[in-house]
Amino acid sequence: MLTSIAHYINDGAAIAYATVYPLYVYMGYSYTDISIASALYLGTSSISSLFIGRIGDRVERPFIILAIGMILWSLAIAILGISISLIGSSIAYPLLIASTIVGGIASSIYHPIGAGILSHHFTEDRGLALGINGAMGAFGRSSYPVIITLLLTTTHIGLFPLALIPLLASIPMIALARIATKIVDMKSSTGSIPREVYMPIALLTIIAMARGIVAQGALTYLAIMVTQKLGIAYGVEVGLLTSLAMVGSIVSQPLLGVISDRLGRRNTMFLTTVMASLSLYGFIEFYRYQIALYLSLFLFGVFAFEAFTLLLAFVSDTVPQRYINTANSIVWGIGISAGGSMGPVIVGLIASHSSLDTGYAVIAFINLLTMPVIYIASRYAVTEYNRPGFHNH
Repeated sequence: MLTSIAHYINDGAAIAYATVYPLYVYMGYSYTDISIASALYLGTSSISSLFIGRIGDRVERPFIILAIGMILWSLAIAILGISISLIGSSIAYPLLIASTIVGGIASSIYHPIGAGILSHHFTEDRGLALGINGAMGAFGRSSYPVIITLLLTTTHIGLFPLALIPLLASIPMIALARIATKIVDMKSSTGSIPREVYMPIALLTIIAMARGIVAQGALTYLAIMVTQKLGIAYGVEVGLLTSLAMVGSIVSQPLLGVISDRLGRRNTMFLTTVMASLSLYGFIEFYRYQIALYLSLFLFGVFAFEAFTLLLAFVSDTVPQRYINTANSIVWGIGISAGGSMGPVIVGLIASHSSLDTGYAVIAFINLLTMPVIYIASRYAVTEYNRPGFHNH
């Protein structure tokens, strides 16, 4: 229950930045300014998560780490709210940068630690467990844009409620940490990751990097794309359309988890890779048609945000349990977070010289290039779902 709450808050808070970026663009900040802020957030998350994974494999009470993440998110959102209230002044952008750095550290905590807790307790239905938990993260990503736009356009309290929520959520996590038992044998987790799993971790990290590029590259500029392409003023409608790009993953993550448990990670990842790219192509080509706009955004959410469910389940299929947090942090930190920091930069640079449409097309193509990597990585998985003779081979 607490891991699901933490996932909801973590992923919801993370989407706050992309949701408010149009305000900064409207006030005259450039795509480069936005790219720097986004890259700092994801770059900080990437670096921090490498340390978090090692700590997670050694600490006896992982819920205390989740609580620290919630407290940091409270601080990051509070700083972001102050930045928005001072937008147009000389201090607004430095505050935005400070918020992205604190938020980057906060965001690095949940995924390796939360996935480690779940992977330890679920084996046969690991994909389903991660999928259900991932759905809460998707719900956070879907609901926060609407909440944020409502708070900023209809109230005078700004982001204060969203800064308070993670602080309150940290209290039961701290209480549970006082009585919770360790989830792994800490004495057995002090060694280095075995050499035989270096290659699958590297391959999964490459896949994760492409996922981060396409997901964050598209997401960072989505609200800007909507306001520019459709001529919609910043408000609740922009938040709803941004949420639409995430809402599909609420249902799809548990479903994809079940499918991957039955049909194998490889086949499921082939499907999500192709569909994520095609839906993004569909968005930039057919956004003028309302039904096509809604459908493409929804399908992008269904297939582009499956990394927690599929990739981290894949890690658990490959790496010994005592190294799982470290492996998760590498795949998520170097892969998703570092790739995510590259995505906005790639799109932003291309948009500065061409258009956002071209930037979106490039990252969709980068995602498709991982198809052979997925096939090679699947050869290393050792669980019953991926043995020779099962569906994957």
